[in-house]
Amino acid sequence: MEGAEILRRTPDIPALAPVVAFEHHLRLDGTGYPAGLSSRPTLNVGTTLCGIADVYDAMRSQRAYQEAFPTDRILTVLQRNDGTQFDQNLVRRFVQLVGIYPAGNLVRLDTGEVAVVVKTYAPDPYRPRVRLLLDRAGASVQQRREINLWKAREGDPQSIEAPLDPASYDIDPLTYL
Repeated sequence: MEGAEILRRTPDIPALAPVVAFEHHLRLDGTGYPAGLSSRPTLNVGTTLCGIADVYDAMRSQRAYQEAFPTDRILTVLQRNDGTQFDQNLVRRFVQLVGIYPAGNLVRLDTGEVAVVVKTYAPDPYRPRVRLLLDRAGASVQQRREINLWKAREGDPQSIEAPLDPASYDIDPLTYL
C-alpha cells in the first residue's frame, strides 16, 4: 500500500502504476493481499499480468532462502486451480511470449547434450531454439551450433529433457546469448 501511495504522489507516473503496485498480489478468487477487499475482486488486466510475472520471477529466482524452481513446476503453479487464482488466457499468452524455457535457460536435451535456450517459439513453447554447449560426455562443444527444436532434423536432439542449474555446470548461460 505504501508503494502504491508513493507512486500515486510521483509526478509523471502513469495512473496504472499505483493500481498495479496495490493489486498485483491479489488473485482472481480474492486470495492474496492486501486483505479485506472483496471476495472476487475485479482486477485490471495489467494487474493480473503483473501478478503472473511476479509469481514467475519469484519462483524462477535463486534466493538465499529458496532454490529456483524449474520452469515446468512454475507453469504447474500458474495453471493450478483451473483459473481461480490466475486468468488462464493470460497464463497461456505469458507462456507463449516468455516460453516454458525462456532465453538464457540451461537445459539438458533428450540426447544428453547440454544447451542454452536462445529463442522461444510461441506456437510450441516446449521446443525453443537452443545452442549446444556440452556433448553427451559433458565435454565442451567446439562448434556451438544452433538447433530449432520445433523443426529438428533426424539425428538432432528433438526435445528438452530438463532444465539445469547453471551453477552445477559452472556456466553463465547469458554469455552465450
